[in-house]
Amino acid sequence: MILSIKRLKNAWNALKNKPFYALSIISTMGVSLGALICVLTLSYELLFKPLPYPEPDKIYQVVHRLSSDKDTGEYIAYTYAGLMYLYENQTDYDQGAMIGQGRAILSLHPSQPSLVTGYATPELFPILGAETVSGRLFNNNEEVDSHNPVALISYNTWQNEFDGASDVLDQTLFLNGVNFRIVGVLKDNFVEPELFQRGTETDVWLPWDYNPHSDLRNNWRSIRGTISYIGKGNPGHDINDRLTSLVADKWMESVPIRIANDWRVSLTSVSLKEAIVGGSSGTIMLFLLGVTGVLLIVVINLVNIFISRTSELEKQLAIRAAVGASPKDLFQLLLNESGLLMGISIIVCLLIASFGFGFLKTEMATYLPRMGELSVNLLSLLLAFVFSAIFAFFFAWLSSKFVDYDNLKLSLESSGKGTSVQVSPIVRKTLIGVQVGVVVSLIFVNSILLYKAMQEVFENRGIKFERLHRIELSDLSQTDWSIEGIDSFRRQLSEKLTDLSEVEHVSYSATPLDVHGYRRVIDVSSQEFFTPEVIGIDDQYFTTINQELLTGEVLSKDDYLQQNNYVVINDVFAERLASDGDVIGRQISLGSEIYLVKGVVKKASIPGDYEFVLRMYLPNPDFDVLMVSMSEDGLLTKEKIIDIVKGIDSRISVSEWNSLRNIERELLAPQYVTASMSAFLVVLSVVIGAVGLYGVMAYSTQVRRGEIGTRMAVGASPREIFFLFLKEYSDSAYNGILTAAFVISMLMILYSEKIDEYLDTYLLGLSVGAFSLVMAMLGTATLIPLSRLTFKPIVGLLSSKE
Repeated sequence: MILSIKRLKNAWNALKNKPFYALSIISTMGVSLGALICVLTLSYELLFKPLPYPEPDKIYQVVHRLSSDKDTGEYIAYTYAGLMYLYENQTDYDQGAMIGQGRAILSLHPSQPSLVTGYATPELFPILGAETVSGRLFNNNEEVDSHNPVALISYNTWQNEFDGASDVLDQTLFLNGVNFRIVGVLKDNFVEPELFQRGTETDVWLPWDYNPHSDLRNNWRSIRGTISYIGKGNPGHDINDRLTSLVADKWMESVPIRIANDWRVSLTSVSLKEAIVGGSSGTIMLFLLGVTGVLLIVVINLVNIFISRTSELEKQLAIRAAVGASPKDLFQLLLNESGLLMGISIIVCLLIASFGFGFLKTEMATYLPRMGELSVNLLSLLLAFVFSAIFAFFFAWLSSKFVDYDNLKLSLESSGKGTSVQVSPIVRKTLIGVQVGVVVSLIFVNSILLYKAMQEVFENRGIKFERLHRIELSDLSQTDWSIEGIDSFRRQLSEKLTDLSEVEHVSYSATPLDVHGYRRVIDVSSQEFFTPEVIGIDDQYFTTINQELLTGEVLSKDDYLQQNNYVVINDVFAERLASDGDVIGRQISLGSEIYLVKGVVKKASIPGDYEFVLRMYLPNPDFDVLMVSMSEDGLLTKEKIIDIVKGIDSRISVSEWNSLRNIERELLAPQYVTASMSAFLVVLSVVIGAVGLYGVMAYSTQVRRGEIGTRMAVGASPREIFFLFLKEYSDSAYNGILTAAFVISMLMILYSEKIDEYLDTYLLGLSVGAFSLVMAMLGTATLIPLSRLTFKPIVGLLSSKE
């Protein structure tokens, strides 16, 4: 055996006398290698591991696009009628299924929790290879238009809501006024495709007939982003053309000619894996480059540490050489120590990787797909052992290269003053240059990513989200309401809420962070058409969200009660209508109605907007959603809201109570993740880089202690010696900075379109900051080890002890 038990035991005894040396190697290598293995495992799970379905390469998602050359660009969403038409008429796939996602209220529960609901046709579950732990899957009894109220529940729902009861198939779920009989419990290993919202597990699956958009069956104009089509088979060539022709021709027949002329429908068949993973490869590459850079710094640090250790072992190596040990035997001795250290670091590595997987599952589940499948697995273990073995051999081999075997006996005779183990000045300077280059590159790139992410997080959005809450209501009875009944309910709920000391304002309007529809409108004076986002509001909307009015007036109470034909638009829309923004009284045609612009408000920047969107606000208050502006010290619970609503009308339930700040944070999840990871990599790069520079400089000063003593003996001051060393090694730092500058310049050329918008004064400041930081690190790394020598007696520096 290369590493025998006896040799490892001898190496262990030797390392026990060097705890700081062993701990520094085990911790730094374990942390950096653990981070690398975590990212490599993540890369495999997302980019290479097949989906956990039968014949995953034959499963596709059909993506539906509506595109226009004007204003809004492109929407990736289905019209409900178009999806139904595709499902009923396509012939390219052997199997096809419709899938959707929504939420439903568990009505009879005291807190009326909102459950994540999936809607599917029976074909979906065989395509995904789903199995039940109890009961059955959907069958022909649940096909489209059967209206059979049954439900499939997830394993977690079975455990959490029914305590794993064996008689669960005898129970029902009362959701949104409908009683669903439970017919099956899905197995714990079922993995649903994350097509709509990442990190969200479906609690209950219902037949397609019960999806919340079923009333739009013949509507070819209204689009929905939470419904889609999955097909399985070998569709062959020109599949996209055939699917597009099938649906687009029917769409053009079913919509007004003006819409058909302005918009285009296209369908694209993409592999289900591509549909799920999407653009995650860029994020994975960012993580991979970051941890690889940190690992490179660590390896450079450890190179210096192992070489220093080899220098300490010089006498022991010389004795072994004197009694007949060959270079191979000396290499074996060095390998024993490096192998033991790398082997122990595997434990730290796997602990760090496990922690990283936990972090990714909790913090990245809504940002990256397939996080639920992530864990320490056979690949992680294999990578840990392979990398540890490679680095063990590398460090042993490199250390042995600095051992001059022929001069070891001379070193022994001269009591250790020989030159059998030395690191040349060129190697020391190269180590400094490489470290500086890697550190500067990591600081620069990650600082840019951090700056961009924080810009988006702290952007002035033109709206004050603090103390704003969203309430969503659900009609349990599923019956039609009269206009008078709706007005009466609104009035009573508003009065009861505004009477509370915790509440300042109430608005019956969807929030700015909700998804709103886009409508085609025409400027009457120019006959030019636009496609703004249209938001129905009441008279309290702008007061509640504190959005600034720039000119004109906001909608009054009479406007929304009488549905007057007045609108308010944002300044982006106003500038498109008239370059000077003077649009008050301008006529805008919406369908058969003509509206007058009454006011212009400041634009609101919503997370996820592709740009500042054209927005138009109509006097059309919402029944299902309202906003509440809380007082500064106000505290209002969902339970209290439920009691108030029930006191007005028991048919209404509260399906959601959430702060807009929380919703905003969810929308900004990618930016928060990027900022956190970038900040972590910047700090880690600086810390490890500083430690590495210190290690190189500490070794250099020890090797040159005789030179230091001689210079001090002839009158050189500690200050002069410090600047002498700093100037000598600054050249290496400059070379590293120039190398980093070249790498950064190449990245800027490749990604100029993405970074030009903010690389002006920030670029200069970042360059100066990175340069100053590196020089400060180099100065500190030079000063600390020198101060330990320059304040010692000169005679000690000139002694024979190295």
